[in-house]
Amino acid sequence: MAVPNINTDELSLIKSWLMLTFIRKVFERDSRILIDSGVLKSPQVYVDMIRSGSDRVAVVMTGIQNELTKRKIRIYEVKQASQGIEARYVCRSYHGEMNIPWSALRSEMPSRMRAYLGVEQGMQNGHLSPI
Repeated sequence: MAVPNINTDELSLIKSWLMLTFIRKVFERDSRILIDSGVLKSPQVYVDMIRSGSDRVAVVMTGIQNELTKRKIRIYEVKQASQGIEARYVCRSYHGEMNIPWSALRSEMPSRMRAYLGVEQGMQNGHLSPI
């Protein structure tokens, strides 16, 4: 359903909040896997890096949430479906929906995750870029 008078900035805020929610879940899952796997000799170093990235995500999400509140936007339902992430929200008393397909998540998440982890984009296709 189209929400009257919602602008692209507001839609971007909703999309960012949804993506960051999903990124935090991925960070939490990856941390558990690293600790539980027993494969690494010092998993805590990597888990600390992931938790630091998750903390950065939380700070940005707080800012986004404040902006959503200021603009009278509330996301009230988020679920994972076979096609991607589906969300329902209220924007100034009008109900709306946003769907982010898995393909869009897969293409955008790695660069966002690298940014929050503080990892440079030096890795291209699994190989270090020449200096």
